[in-house]
Amino acid sequence: MIYATTPPQTPEQRPPAPTTARERRRIARLNDILEAAEAQVVRAGFDSLSIQGVAQAVDLTPGALYRYFDSKSALIIALTERVVSGFASDLGRVLETLPARSPLARVAAAALTYGELATEAPHRFGLLSMLLADARVLVPEAQTAAPAMTAATTALDPIVRALEHARSLGLLSDGDAAERALVLMASSHGILQLRKQAQRLPQLLDVQVLLRRTVAALLVGWGATPDDANGTISALDEGGPLLRRLGERA
Repeated sequence: MIYATTPPQTPEQRPPAPTTARERRRIARLNDILEAAEAQVVRAGFDSLSIQGVAQAVDLTPGALYRYFDSKSALIIALTERVVSGFASDLGRVLETLPARSPLARVAAAALTYGELATEAPHRFGLLSMLLADARVLVPEAQTAAPAMTAATTALDPIVRALEHARSLGLLSDGDAAERALVLMASSHGILQLRKQAQRLPQLLDVQVLLRRTVAALLVGWGATPDDANGTISALDEGGPLLRRLGERA
């Protein structure tokens, strides 16, 4: 499933399944609210998002919706957390299929998975793009924003660990793994933003090719040999899209 609502990394971290009909109804209602909020943002931007509008879309009164989210800020953070946590969940599932002893493959797989998610879930990728592009601080309250920051850290953590492992094996040079993880994902996001232009200039802009060349260039810049960097990406591509492979295994 693409973009799950929680970011399970290990069985121990997975929250318990809802055990009562009431809990299941509440989770279903939360998902309906977030779907409606996401649709509003994707259609007309964050300025269009309102408790009243979302409540109307899911057939609730504003007062009833406030029992789920007490402010617009809380709703924005929940949307952010869901998108980022969904990426973390799917990346975790992809990494489970790769040997832990292949850290360069795990680093490259993070960028390639993100590229696939941009294609498979364009609305949610668009929502994340709006969040990153908006110069305003949409949620000024640090406490309210904390869950989204935690989700981002969780999403980056396996990439950081793979980079550290690659460095320990001498596959990469010394460097700040957390900074490199941020550079990898920011660069991937920037390349993927070119998809609209690629539709008009297909001969010049093949986004997936550019993404792979960017990842290879970063790995080489961080100390990998060109053969290792390009060979790692080629090996990942041999079995087809990473997320589709998961569906075939299910």
